[in-house]
Formats: sequence, structure tokens, C-alpha cells
Amino acid sequence: MEKEIVFINNSWRFLKRSVNLNNFMISYTQEGGFRSRKEAEDAKEISDAQYEFDLKRIKKNANIQYTFKEYIEYWLTDIFIESTSTSTKTIGLWAVRNLIIPNIEQDILLNYITADYINDIIVSCIPICDSAGETAVKFLRKMLKDAYAYRLIPRDIRDDLMNVKRSVPKIKLLPKAELKKLINEASKHPVYYFEILLGLFAGLRTGEIRGLRYDDFDPEKHTIRISRQYTTNYQLANNNGDYSYSYYMEEKDPKAGSFRLLHVPGFLFDELEKKRAFNEKIIQNRLAQGQQDLDSEYVVLSPSGKRKKKTSLWNALKRTCNYAGIPQISFHALRHQFATMLIEKGIPLEDISKLLGHKSVLTTFNTI
Repeated sequence: MEKEIVFINNSWRFLKRSVNLNNFMISYTQEGGFRSRKEAEDAKEISDAQYEFDLKRIKKNANIQYTFKEYIEYWLTDIFIESTSTSTKTIGLWAVRNLIIPNIEQDILLNYITADYINDIIVSCIPICDSAGETAVKFLRKMLKDAYAYRLIPRDIRDDLMNVKRSVPKIKLLPKAELKKLINEASKHPVYYFEILLGLFAGLRTGEIRGLRYDDFDPEKHTIRISRQYTTNYQLANNNGDYSYSYYMEEKDPKAGSFRLLHVPGFLFDELEKKRAFNEKIIQNRLAQGQQDLDSEYVVLSPSGKRKKKTSLWNALKRTCNYAGIPQISFHALRHQFATMLIEKGIPLEDISKLLGHKSVLTTFNTI
């Protein structure tokens, strides 16, 4: 009621709902002229009661059970949730609640729903994010299919709906059998095995992996603190008119909203100790050669005793895929695999977004 009663132009107003008998849509108008909030609330209560009475009478006379919004709620709880896999359920619930329902400008009696009405909803969803339109179409089609199957609408209008494709193709993920091959092959290479595990089972970016120190890990609480990233930046150099690019390494804060404390599987700490022992051999070898400027407090080291370059991680993953005989994927794809595994466990998108360090849930939604 708070949002439906407002004070505008020296008058209290309320949102009035009524059924338009010409198109059977639910109309929304503002009724004003009230001198106090209490007066507007009392008038709204009377208006709502009349609306519910009229709607019930029209439904009965036309033998209609639901408005479209009412059907969506019924479909979600009684049909969709009961007959859908966990991953589809997680995505579908979020998409319907956060994309489709907020973009229904006018409700309508279900029997009178048209393709134009649904297409208007789809058009409203498209600008939200790259995958919003395509996902809205997917779940609206499911709703309409079931509505027709249960004889809640007189005809199947799915063929009249617009088709929407995302402009950026989805990142291809590895099926479980190939993912197992990747892990098995990576385990043979201690120089980069732990880095691949961090991408796959913690969803870390390459810059975050390269910025990890040993004191970021808490083996008792099974947590990793993400508080920095190590990135490669490029600069243009001018040597007497001869321009060339050079790169330099920079440690800085994570991306906006990416400071986080992650609870991760316990086996990562077993692998951390193996990584520490492997790195210690590198450090001792470099010290024996007289090298002093070593990055010994960092987890991800190259044979030089310095932190690895981003290209080293990319090439290592590329080689691992080749050795395993599977399609090549990137570290960014490992983050997508991580998100997908969480979705399959029924973790809400809002929680997955926080684990990935995304600024917005829409960013997470766009990656799946």
C-alpha cells in the first residue's frame, strides 16, 4: 500500500485497478483529490474490494481461472518447480521474478492473452542485459506451452512470438566427462595445477589468482580472502620518434565490488601445501643462484621466482586441454563452469554473484 498511495500536486492519490471490458486488461489509473493519507487509504480499500468483486464475477461468467500474473504464480509453484531440473529452476525463478513480472505493464485475463501482448513484454526485457530477451522468450514459451496443454488458453500462440538471440554467444562449457579429463591432466603438472583448481572451484579471475599470498588462505575456516589483483598493463614508449608498446606489472585492488571472503572446498588447502612445497624448491634454487628479489610470499610463481604473467596461465590451460584431448577453454570459462556448478546445486543467483565478485546480479545472469 505504501507505494500505491502518493502525495502529488497538493493531493493524496491512490492507484486504482479496474477491468477493461473492451480488451480484458487490468487498467491502472490514479485517483486523486484526497485531503489526507487516511482518506486516500479508505478510498483505496473500497476501490480494491470493488475490483476484486468485479474480477471474480467476470472470471466466473467467462469461465476464466486466472489473470496472466496469477497464472505465472500458479505456474511457478505448481508446474515449473515440480518438473524442472535444479539449474533450470534457479535461472527460471530469477528470470521470471526479476525480468518478466516487472515488465508486465498491464495484467490481462488469461483467456484473452495475445502474441502482441507477450511480445510487448519481451521487447521491454531486451534492453536489460544481453541475454535478457532470449531468456524471457524461453520461459514465456514454457508458460504458454503449459497453459495450452492445461486448456487454460484457447490456442497455442508460441509460433507468433518474436525470436530473440543474444548478440554475444554464450561461452561453451565442458561436459562433466571432459571436465574430469581436464582435472586429471592438470594434476600431472604441479607448476600450474593449483591455478586451474582456483579458477574452477573458487571462480577466481587470473589477476586475482596471481595476486594471492599465502596469508590470504585460512585453512581452519576454509576461506580465501580476495583483496588484490595483479595485472599486466601496457604503455606507449617514444624512442626518438620510434613508437613501441611495452608492458609492466601492477598490483591493485580487485574490480569494483570484488573484495570478498570465499568459503572453498577443503581439498584446495591440501593442494595449497603441495604448491607451497613446490614453490619452496623454486625459491631455494633461485637463492642458490644469488637472486634476491623474489616473490616468495605469493602463491603463483614462475620458475624465475617471480609472479607468473597472465599469458603463462593462459598457455598452461591451453596445453592442458591439448594434452587431455578436449576443446580449448579459457580461465574466464572456468569461472563460468564454477557458476554453473553452483546453479546445479540450487544456489541463488544473488549468492553466486557475490562469490564471483560481480557488481550486479545481471552480470552473473549474463554469464550463464
